[in-house]
Amino acid sequence: MTDPNAKLAKSPIVEAVIDIDCDMPTNLDFATLLARTTSRLGPEYPKPETLTLDNLRMTYAADATVDHTLERRVEALRMISADGSQLVQVRSGGFSFNRLAPYTTLDDYFEEIERAWRIFVEVAEPIQVRAVRLRYINRVLLPFDGAFDLNEYLTSRLEAAKETNLTFVGFLHQYSAIEQGTGNLATTLLTAQLPEAGSLPLIFDIQVTRERHVDVADWRGIRDGIQSLRSLKNRIFAHTLTDKCRRLFQP
Repeated sequence: MTDPNAKLAKSPIVEAVIDIDCDMPTNLDFATLLARTTSRLGPEYPKPETLTLDNLRMTYAADATVDHTLERRVEALRMISADGSQLVQVRSGGFSFNRLAPYTTLDDYFEEIERAWRIFVEVAEPIQVRAVRLRYINRVLLPFDGAFDLNEYLTSRLEAAKETNLTFVGFLHQYSAIEQGTGNLATTLLTAQLPEAGSLPLIFDIQVTRERHVDVADWRGIRDGIQSLRSLKNRIFAHTLTDKCRRLFQP
């Protein structure tokens, strides 16, 4: 029987994101935040970036003249590690931690996530936590020699309608569901990319969300929420891929 918590020798995860959405102060000053965040996180994340949002407004007058204004505002500060594999984000809507490949296990990153979160609370002064969200983007390389049965690798059957004279060449499968008992929301997306070097890349995107107000100082409560979402994500992953597919992640 598939163990949803089994550690994979070769992780297919290309990016894992933890978002902690917060009610933020109305007077958030990103110029000040940049200086304070760089001072605290700079040694581990020496590559700061600002993410901006442009809003173009156009006004049409009766004489057919057009007036336009461009509003630009900073939406987030992104602190990037020296090797580019890890990011901490201070957003206008909260906090994010991104881990790119190579990815091991969430347990290896919890200490750093907590440290970065406490710095975020200190410099940004969020009011309260509104929601926690995990997103895992997996890229699974399926053996491909021009033709194969996709259903050998997925537990849900994906195929063209029978008796249609259609050859199944691609798909986009998405669903959302609420977990009974916890109220956690899961959204998944499965799709294939173009074949490459004897493989068919399968993108398996899993996002799980827990909406619940938590005090920003209650790291244990926040972590419990993350663990609840992690458990759901692991079960979705394990029960969507067949044992044959999961064996691709073993040596």
